[in-house]
Amino acid sequence: MPMPLAGAALPVEADEPAVVMHTAGGRRKRLGVGGKICMLTGLKKFKGIYRSYSGKKNVRFWRPNCRWHNVWWAKEKKWVRLFISMAALRKMDERGLDYMARRAGLDLYAWTKEHWEPGSRQPLRLKVSTTGKAIKDKRLWPDYDKYLNQGKPLAEIFAGPKYSKKPLPWNQRKALKNPATPPKGLKAGIPEVNGACHRATQGRKRMETTRFGLTLHCRMNMPE
Repeated sequence: MPMPLAGAALPVEADEPAVVMHTAGGRRKRLGVGGKICMLTGLKKFKGIYRSYSGKKNVRFWRPNCRWHNVWWAKEKKWVRLFISMAALRKMDERGLDYMARRAGLDLYAWTKEHWEPGSRQPLRLKVSTTGKAIKDKRLWPDYDKYLNQGKPLAEIFAGPKYSKKPLPWNQRKALKNPATPPKGLKAGIPEVNGACHRATQGRKRMETTRFGLTLHCRMNMPE
């Protein structure tokens, strides 16, 4: 591209970066709270109905009041930008940011870093997320809880779990090591009761039991 003359304006293309990054959801989607979902409470839209005066059902969605908020982090004396709902903001005023972040599983030290810096990616998804991968990560959180928001990001302490991209082979699964056994067969038979009278009739047996002044009749198919 030739250099412009003195006093000439640069074209608009010169101010644009040479590499354009296209992400599918970004950092919030990797945490399991993409879209209009609260990062601290996991609130999201839900489907319901309301009825008109005549009783007709009308389907609609209820959505949380979510938007970006700059929250003051008193522990590190800095502002943290979070996409949260008004319900999370009220709970934060009562309990504090550290309590809400620990409850949601949000690593504030990793979130406040720029996305290109090392340690900015959290190893586990949020506890409040309802995605399939986040539900699997909940069983790993007990090992990470005591290190969450303790002065440095979790990625600087743990390398993170290893996720298998392919399904586990059948010969390595737990179901093969501990195969399921069929239930033990029930021993069905006629109980011996005092006062019972058995009368055999052409492949069938009839049992009459007298107990508490009552006569019980039971007809069963029995092999000869």
